[in-house]
Amino acid sequence: MYSTKLDQYGVAQGSKINATRFKERLLENCPDLTAVNHGREVLLTFNEHIGSAVKNMRDSADTEAIQLMHTIKILRSAMFSNTQKFSSHFDPNSQEKSVSPTLLSFVLMLLEGPGVCHSRNNQAALSIAQLLVFNSVKRAHSVSASSVRHNLSQETPLPIYVGLMLHSATRKKKLVDRCSALGLSVSYDRVMQIGNKTANSVCAKYRADDVVCPPVLRDDLFTVAAVDNIDHNMSSTTATSTFHGTAISLMQFPTVENSLTRSDASLDVASDSVSDIILPQCYTDVLPCIIPVTGPKIPAVEFSITYTDNLVSDEFQWLSHVHLSLDSATESESLSWEAFHAQLGNERQRLPPVSAILPLFKHNANTAAMIRHSLTVIQSAVMKVNPHQVPVVAMDQPLFALAKQIQWQWPNFFGKDKSVIIMGGLHVEMAALRMLGHWLDGSGWTHCLVQANIATPGVANAFTHASHVKRTRYAHTVTAAALHTCLQDCYDTYCNEMSTETDSIAKSFDEWRNECSAASVQFQYWNTVLELELMVLTFVRSLREGNFHLYVKTLQNLLPWFFCIGPNALCTLVARACP
Repeated sequence: MYSTKLDQYGVAQGSKINATRFKERLLENCPDLTAVNHGREVLLTFNEHIGSAVKNMRDSADTEAIQLMHTIKILRSAMFSNTQKFSSHFDPNSQEKSVSPTLLSFVLMLLEGPGVCHSRNNQAALSIAQLLVFNSVKRAHSVSASSVRHNLSQETPLPIYVGLMLHSATRKKKLVDRCSALGLSVSYDRVMQIGNKTANSVCAKYRADDVVCPPVLRDDLFTVAAVDNIDHNMSSTTATSTFHGTAISLMQFPTVENSLTRSDASLDVASDSVSDIILPQCYTDVLPCIIPVTGPKIPAVEFSITYTDNLVSDEFQWLSHVHLSLDSATESESLSWEAFHAQLGNERQRLPPVSAILPLFKHNANTAAMIRHSLTVIQSAVMKVNPHQVPVVAMDQPLFALAKQIQWQWPNFFGKDKSVIIMGGLHVEMAALRMLGHWLDGSGWTHCLVQANIATPGVANAFTHASHVKRTRYAHTVTAAALHTCLQDCYDTYCNEMSTETDSIAKSFDEWRNECSAASVQFQYWNTVLELELMVLTFVRSLREGNFHLYVKTLQNLLPWFFCIGPNALCTLVARACP
């Protein structure tokens, strides 16, 4: 037993334990201990009580094992002194609260040494301390036990977070259970229990309020909704079922000025009881809706399009940067449009957006009944969090067309003063890129891209239809840089020619460009291509920077071109949606 304990505490043994010498060592360390021979056995007794014997022990090689035993008793007492209860969300200081200061100090000294000024924000120490508390048991389990049962009072935030994160990212039971067997996370059954209990508690709150509004949303913040179809394809190798439904998301954009503290309702997810998850009937029941065959009465909208000049001045800064970089042949500078604007650092300080997805619908999104029900649900949710706001709903192009018909058909419920329906930024960009493709169709642009080894013939032809948004945007940025470089070279040649003439003064770049456009149709065509490409890039930049004023101005500048070049149906919808 003595050898086993020394090995358990990690104390090195010089040689095999001799019974006679072991007796002498015990008598040497415990003066009040007396050895009594009883046949072949030796019995050890104390002259007085055991406290006096331990008090008179002297330092020896066995002292380390005794000190370690007392240290473990102190740490285990500290570990079991705190009780945990997961309440559906993690507080900012939940990790520090889940472990005792004694245990955290011990782990910090173990990692960094006893003579160092420790910081309690060490994440590694917090993680190790939480895993120690999570895997600690008051009584040792049987060796033959196939699984470890963790007490709910010992569940620290880290294993819960790891289990929920793995399940959210992979949806694989085997992976969660494997990490649970390693003592790194809670089990898959516990993850399911937390999810079901949280969903049931949230649904109970929905039924009490008679409206589905996620508790993560904050009051009096501008709220934007998005509706889209969601598909789970059976062709996936890991899929077990298919799903074709509708998803509704709500997003809020807090700033430094209007940031509010999130106040989540504490939900009881520690108990074992899980009742049925029932949503309010006003949310689950999708009423039938049929759009009449006759066209709706489209209300007259009085507005004037204001064309803004010099809207693409920032894009000309990027073009000038590219032109100068090509002349200086410096490879260290970033020439791409994205990198140039990212280095400018014009973005204001913004907090992360608050987003929440509502419970999914099994109904297809491309139906009038589902779109009308979505607008009704969004109105109720926005009315709860921000009663003075008109709901803003973003959709893709097919759903946007359907929603506009519903808005025109039932103006008393979904009129422009009740809901603002807009097309998503991605689909507006796709429409703008297709408009550019119509303008460049037959101009030899795709042939130039192939000759410059920018794209293959098949990919270059797909640019005119914007089949791949990112590749098409890249092709137009390269085209804009090439056109401006050629334009700048021609202007430099013009300035050199004018410098040789004594009585002539060179015009400015804008004046020279306008004069050349009036004199040459070919020059005017490619100059228009450059302007349109920069306008589309400006629109994309307004989305990435969150600049609403720039967003509106670029839409007003692009709107006439949708009428001239884009598909007629899309042009009409965009025009009607513009306030």
